[in-house]
Amino acid sequence: MRGFIGTGIKSTNDILGGNSFRRKIENNETLLAYLLLVPLLIIISTFFLYPFIKSFIISFFSYNLTNIEKPFIGLNNYLNIIKSKEIISSLGRTGYFTIMSVILQIILGLGIALALNLEFKGRAVMRAIVLIPWAIPSIVNGLIWKWMLHYQFGIVNYLFKSLGLISEYRNWLGEPGLSALNWVIVADVWRWTPLCAMLLLAGLQSIDKELYEAGRVDGMNIWQGFYHITLPLLRYPIMISLVLRTIDAINVFAVVYSLTGGGPGNLTKVINLYIYDEAFRYLHFGMASALSYIVTAVIAILIFIYYRSLRREVY
Repeated sequence: MRGFIGTGIKSTNDILGGNSFRRKIENNETLLAYLLLVPLLIIISTFFLYPFIKSFIISFFSYNLTNIEKPFIGLNNYLNIIKSKEIISSLGRTGYFTIMSVILQIILGLGIALALNLEFKGRAVMRAIVLIPWAIPSIVNGLIWKWMLHYQFGIVNYLFKSLGLISEYRNWLGEPGLSALNWVIVADVWRWTPLCAMLLLAGLQSIDKELYEAGRVDGMNIWQGFYHITLPLLRYPIMISLVLRTIDAINVFAVVYSLTGGGPGNLTKVINLYIYDEAFRYLHFGMASALSYIVTAVIAILIFIYYRSLRREVY
């Protein structure tokens, strides 16, 4: 664009250094990519990087909104976490939840993927139906299972009693032990298994059918084909599903909050629910921030393992 004559207003080419700057951008794809990323980087810095740094600083203070003074206490929050039996128990419950839910999701997801990979009438409709639980928000999922497990009106008690599995209605979410936590696992598995199934189904569809035909020519049965062809070629999708679901399971919150609220007692109080209580019930933002960074460290280790595993698969 030309500048206005006699107005002293510079043209766009003058501001950007003329056509040479435009050609430099057009010829340098890397520079163009960075320029296009500038708005996104500003947004990330404002809404992610600043809170990230701020919360990390807060984790070294006795930061309580009910107190005017917020003294620096160094690593005391982290040391108190290590010494707290309640927090260690919460981490243990989170670990149990993560291991059980992820294993069940991978196994059930693989079974569903194998079934949906078969050719049958209505396969496309069945694939859409399988995805319905995944489309339900976690809060709603928790409320659905809360009513299904209701000790007076829940359908679970009705079905179990009809089948002769129980003699009388039980308060599944109020019993001591692992009963409530196990039902939280069931609710989580019900929602997230479809995701694992779709990831594994995509992997199954990428396997060349000629491999199975060659195996049958050599006398290989269906179980040998699954063990020697399907599983080895599904290592990559299984690994992706395993790591993604592990990271998400460690961060579980909504389904526990809506289904049990951490009860009975603290028997389903996973680490994210503990962080929530510390921050928004007791206003101990220093302790909550320290706990958050411990969870972040665990997830970072898992991401590192995931990255190394990917490199081994590629190279």
